[in-house]
Amino acid sequence: MGTLREREVFIRSSPPIWRMVYLMWSAPITKFWTFQIFYMFYLGMFSLAVLWPSCGNIYLDSAVCIWTALIVLETIRRTYVLYRKFSSVPLFFKVIEILLMITFVCLYSLGRIFYIGSFLSPYTSKVLLCVALLYFYYRLIAIYLPISPTLGPLLYRVKLMVVVDFVNFMRMTLLVIISGGIVIHAVLYPDYPLNAELFRRTFHRAWFSMYLTPIDDLEGKERCHQGYQNVSESCYVGKYSDFTCPTTGAWPYIFSIQYFVLLKLILLTLLYALFSATASKIQNETEDIWKFQRYQLVVDFANRLRLPAPLNIISYILIIFEWTWRLICCRPCKNNRKRDEDGEAVLISDKIAVGRLTEKDYNYWRQLAQEYSTSEEEIAKEENMQKKQMELLTTIAEDVEYEKNILRQVKGRVGELERMLMFSQVFLESIKHMNQREEERSQGSLHFLARQTPYPGTIVQRFPIPDKYVAWEVMWIDYDPVAYSRPRSEFPVSLQPHVDEDLLLLREKQGTVLPMLQWNSLSTNPAGITIDRQSWIIEGDGMPLVYKLDREGVPRNPLGRTGLRGRGALPRWGPNHYVIIVMTRWQNNKIVTPVGKGLEFVVLRTTEKRDQISLPGGFVPGDQKYEVVRALFKVQETGTNKWKTEEDLVQFMKNCSISSENLETMEGDSSSQQDVKSDIILKGYMDDPWNTDQAWREVELWHVHYSGVENVADKLQPSLGWRIITDDVFIKLPAGQAALLQEVTHRLQPVIL
Repeated sequence: MGTLREREVFIRSSPPIWRMVYLMWSAPITKFWTFQIFYMFYLGMFSLAVLWPSCGNIYLDSAVCIWTALIVLETIRRTYVLYRKFSSVPLFFKVIEILLMITFVCLYSLGRIFYIGSFLSPYTSKVLLCVALLYFYYRLIAIYLPISPTLGPLLYRVKLMVVVDFVNFMRMTLLVIISGGIVIHAVLYPDYPLNAELFRRTFHRAWFSMYLTPIDDLEGKERCHQGYQNVSESCYVGKYSDFTCPTTGAWPYIFSIQYFVLLKLILLTLLYALFSATASKIQNETEDIWKFQRYQLVVDFANRLRLPAPLNIISYILIIFEWTWRLICCRPCKNNRKRDEDGEAVLISDKIAVGRLTEKDYNYWRQLAQEYSTSEEEIAKEENMQKKQMELLTTIAEDVEYEKNILRQVKGRVGELERMLMFSQVFLESIKHMNQREEERSQGSLHFLARQTPYPGTIVQRFPIPDKYVAWEVMWIDYDPVAYSRPRSEFPVSLQPHVDEDLLLLREKQGTVLPMLQWNSLSTNPAGITIDRQSWIIEGDGMPLVYKLDREGVPRNPLGRTGLRGRGALPRWGPNHYVIIVMTRWQNNKIVTPVGKGLEFVVLRTTEKRDQISLPGGFVPGDQKYEVVRALFKVQETGTNKWKTEEDLVQFMKNCSISSENLETMEGDSSSQQDVKSDIILKGYMDDPWNTDQAWREVELWHVHYSGVENVADKLQPSLGWRIITDDVFIKLPAGQAALLQEVTHRLQPVIL
C-alpha cells in the first residue's frame, strides 16, 4: 500500500468495518497463525511427495517446488527488510539458509520435474527430498514454537512442571516421529504403492520406535532377490522389483541412526533435564527470556507479507502493479493540487499533515538540525587535517602493498625451495637405499623399489615420498598422487579374465554400477573363477594380515605410500599372489668362491627382449597356486594330476635328483633324494616397482638346491634353462626379482664359507 503515511490515510478514509478487518489482518499474531496453518499444509504436501512411489508425481512435485520457491522468495524479502531496518542484526546464517534452499529448489526441479542432469539418480533425488523434508520439519520448531505461551513463563513454573514440559516434549517429538517415520519408510521401501497399508506401516514404525528399536529391515530379507531398475513399463527406485523388499544401504542406516539418536538419546534425556531445570529457575528471569523471544518473533512476523506462501504471489503481483502505476503516475501526482473552499492551493500530503506534529516531533527535528550544524562546523575545521591524514594513509597503503608483493615473491621462492629440498631428499634416500641393501634386509626397512619413478613401462611420474612420510599413520595433507590403472585390453590374453575393473574410473562415471569385490576373503565370481584376496603377510600373533580400506573403499598398501594411486599394471586390487621358485646347483658339483661364482640357477628367457630374463613362476589367479610351478615342466613329466599341496611340489623336486639313466631302478631310493633341499624362504610382501597404493605383489619364494646329480634340464620347458650367476644377471633380472635372488645367494653364503 505504499508508504506508512499513505496507508494511514487509506485506513482513516475507509469504513469502520473495513478498517477493523485491515488492522486485524495486518497484526503479527494473525500472520503467525495464518502462516502456521499454511506451513502445515506445505509439510503435508511435501511429505506426500516424498512418500510417492518410484520417480514421483510430476504435478505434486511441481506444486511442492513452486511452494518452496515462494517460501524462499519470502525469506529473501524478509532478510532484506531486516538488513535495511536493523543494520546490527547478524544475517550470515540467514544468507547460508537462503543459499541452501535455493540449491535445493534447483536440484529438485532438475532431478524430479525436468529430469535434467544425469548425476542425480531417482534414488538420489528421493534421498535429497528426505533431507529437505527433515530440514523443513525441524525448521518449524525454531520458527513457531517459541511464541507459544506454554513455552513462556508457564514453562518454568513448578506447579505446571509435568504438564508443560511433557506437552512441549511431545510437540517436539511428534515432529521428529512423523518426519522420521516418513523418511525411513521412503528410503527402505521407495516403491511401495500409495495405499492404506503404507500409512499403517509408516505409523507403526514411527510411533513404536519410542518403545522398541526396529532394525530388522535394515539387514534386508533373504527371500528378496535383485530386481531390475528403470524398466520400460515402470520406474523402480529401490534395488528390488518386489516393493515389499527393503532397500538396504548407507542412507537407511543414516536416517535411522539420526532418528534413534534424536528420539532416545537426546529427546528423552531432554525431558528429564526439563523437569530438573523448571524446578530450579526463577520466575522473573524466565519471563524475560520468553518476552525477548516473543519480541523477536513479533518483529519477524511484522515484516512479513499479509498472505503466506503460496498466496504471497498475490502480494507480489500487487506490489509490481503498484510500482508500475507509480511510474506511470509519478509526474502528474507532483502537480496535482486540491483547492479548499477559500480557493487556496494546498497539497494533499500537506493537508493530511496539518495538526499531527506533537511537541516531541518539533524537538526531534530541532535536535537533528543542531546536530547537522555542529557536524558541518566540525567538518570545516578538520578539513585540512583530513587531507593530511589521507596523504599519510595513501603513503602507508602504498608501502603495505609493496611489502605484500615482496612477501608473495618470498613465499613463492620458499615454496620452490621446499619442493627442491623434497626432491633432493628423495634422491639422497634412493642413493642410501642402493648402498645399504644388506642392512635394510636385516632391519626390515620400508619399501624402496615401490617408490621408484617413473612407473615401469609408462611415463607416469610417482609423487616423491621421503622415508618419514611412507607410513600411513603419519599425516600428510599435501599427498596427492596420480591415479593409473592399465586397461584390461593391454594385458596378455591369458590374464585378461583375471583382471579387475578400474574402480576409481568407474566411480567417476555417474550412474555406473560398481562391481562388488570381496576383500580379505576367498570368493568365487559369477564366471566361476576363484579369487583369493587374502594377504599372505603374517602378523606377530601368527594370523594373516587384514589389510585396511581407504575412504574410497579400495585396499591400502600395508607397507605405506608409494606415490601412485590405482591398480597400476597389476591384475587385481589388493594383494596379487605370485609363486616364484629358485632352483640352484653348483657348477660341475664344485663349490667355487667367491659368492655367485660357479653357482647356477634356472632362468626363464622372455620373448619380449632378448637380453631380459626372469625367475620361474608367475601370477596365481586362484587357489591352485602350485599349478604355476607345474606349468614350467613338461606335461609328460608332471602327469595329469594337479599339484594341490606343498608335498606335491617337494616330491617332484626330489624325483629330479635321480639321474636319467637310473630313473627306473632308483626311483624309490631315499638316499639320492637327500641331496635336495627345498623350502619356503619368503612368504609375504614383495618390494617391487609395480606396486601402488592400492595394489601390491605378495610372493611365496621357494628355494630348491641340488647338491648331487639331477636331471632338471630334461624336464623343463624349452624356454627355461640353467645359467651361471654373474654380475650382469642382477641387471637383466627385474628389480624385484633381483632382490629375491640376492636373498637366495645370501642364504647360501654360510655354505660357501
